[in-house]
Amino acid sequence: MRAANEQQLRKRRSALLADGLDPADVDEQIANLRVRHTLEETQARERKQFSAFIQLPTTLQARLEDLPAFQNAERSEQAIVERVDADPQIVLTSVTAQSSTFTREDVDQWLAARISDPEAIERLGDRVVSLKSVHVLSVDPMHPLMTTTEIVSLEDALEADAKTLAATPSRIGAFEVHHAIRTYEQQEA
Repeated sequence: MRAANEQQLRKRRSALLADGLDPADVDEQIANLRVRHTLEETQARERKQFSAFIQLPTTLQARLEDLPAFQNAERSEQAIVERVDADPQIVLTSVTAQSSTFTREDVDQWLAARISDPEAIERLGDRVVSLKSVHVLSVDPMHPLMTTTEIVSLEDALEADAKTLAATPSRIGAFEVHHAIRTYEQQEA
């Protein structure tokens, strides 16, 4: 289609110039013809894309039908508010995925990234930090450092394992340890 359009443009330009039209008028008519050709090419591409619709296998089609309908931003925010209201622990799980400690500001940032209503952010933030699973580590009145009881119990278990390993005699002697350190340092140098 493009080649045919380019050929038509060349012929039209030659014909207009042969008719003795002003070169500025010729350029204007050619520009209008180019716009029409571009529009036709775009429409042809769109028709081709729509006609190339592929039927999904029935298993994928069933999964697609299980997906929720498209939501606007307002409805999407409301869905997040409802989810956090129903289970505030999801905020803690997400916030502690990156760091074992957090502040109220971290909770508010997580909420603000998903919700635009300041009152909902404040209400949900209060709800999240007042959960029984939140453990305050420092009593800084401005920004208390917090964690969850799940994280504390995990760290306690790791500490107990480390103490057990430290108390367990090893068959590795001091010579092997020093040799491993020397080898590592030589490799790094």
